[in-house]
Amino acid sequence: MRAIIFAGGKARRLLPLTAERPKILMDIGGQPLLDILLRQLRGCGVERVTLCVSHLQTAIREHLFEAIPEGMVVDFSVDAQPRGTAGPLLLVADWDEPALVLNGDVLTTLDFADVHRVHRSSGCAMTIACRQTEVTIDSGALEIADDRVRRVTEKPRVRVDVSMGVYVVDPSVRSFIAAESVVDMPDLITSLIGAGRPVGAYRFTGSWHDIGTPGRYERAVAEFTDTPEVYLPGVDRDDFRVSHAN
Repeated sequence: MRAIIFAGGKARRLLPLTAERPKILMDIGGQPLLDILLRQLRGCGVERVTLCVSHLQTAIREHLFEAIPEGMVVDFSVDAQPRGTAGPLLLVADWDEPALVLNGDVLTTLDFADVHRVHRSSGCAMTIACRQTEVTIDSGALEIADDRVRRVTEKPRVRVDVSMGVYVVDPSVRSFIAAESVVDMPDLITSLIGAGRPVGAYRFTGSWHDIGTPGRYERAVAEFTDTPEVYLPGVDRDDFRVSHAN
């Protein structure tokens, strides 16, 4: 299997933590998130990883000298200009089979190999790993019928399916990405659906963190430090120390 990881964002919501360090090198339990992702991917059979890089790419390249697991090859695809959250796929070389595609800010216990297996048997152009979460609506929600308000619920909590930032993508989707354009993943998904290309959903109920904000980052660090063996089966908990964002 092959994986493609988006690692070129500027992570402005995590400033000043990311002023000189890319988000994918943020410390999680004493080691960079990238190291955890590579170990997880190698453990599920991934042999090649392509990192889509741009901002602070030198720091990532220098770190990788000692971080690549045995049996894995890591290469780079460089974005010279902003291309959105899906546009970098257009630049990935030597890609002719469905690949795992990950945002570089995801910490999860998801079985990447199973997502890949399900996608390969689905006939879909893309499969999106998703997880149900509760969202609070900060206003009064109205239930309306025949132009009459039948019920009002103040700040209700609703359950919605959200993308985990993990996909399996067929290389054919690149025909839906315009060159020299900024294309985000929702744009690509909408284009695929509009063209009649099936997009699958892989539902997941386990642990998942998007470390895009300081609060989410702290929660991810706390949970990983508490139970590293859940994320990296077979590791010794004593190998990891408590880590703080500050």
